Amino acid sequence: MKSLHEKLNQMYSYSSLQINMPKQFSSEVINWTKLYIDENYLYEEKDDNSYGLEDEIHCTVLYGIYEIFPRQTKLILDSVQNFRIITKNVTMFKTSTKYDVIKLDIESNDLNDIHYLLRSRIRNYNTFPIYKPHITIGYVKKNSHDFLNNSTDFKDRKFLVKRLQFSSKNGNNYPIQLRTF
Repeated sequence: MKSLHEKLNQMYSYSSLQINMPKQFSSEVINWTKLYIDENYLYEEKDDNSYGLEDEIHCTVLYGIYEIFPRQTKLILDSVQNFRIITKNVTMFKTSTKYDVIKLDIESNDLNDIHYLLRSRIRNYNTFPIYKPHITIGYVKKNSHDFLNNSTDFKDRKFLVKRLQFSSKNGNNYPIQLRTF
């Protein structure tokens, strides 16, 4: 895990927009990782703190945003109302030869709509043609935690999203309040 000092001094290539999950749920997920993910099988790289276990439980709405301040993003989101998301199964990305990504799938038509709206209206560098909302839990060595695939431990939890967080590439965070319905 990254220290607070490392996080505060980290610069990123791009900005992003995310849903920060409630503290109680985040604690549940972090405690779950301590029970089920063996630290000996974490995938980590020297001088790169982006691997290992996630300590900020969030769902990325859009990554690769070029703007540093969320002016354009806020304008686009001005008419967006609160919306609901539902957690689904724990699954895995098995796209790398070195590691697997353990993630919690998210379902929400509204979230999908917001992603594609932003993607079409703000300058961004997004290389994934299809948006698959999820919460990244951690990076583990290849094939070491297949037993977690399709776990239902967090299935069908419902959350009302009232605000999004713009995480700037300069390290600052800006909350964006959504409209109440």
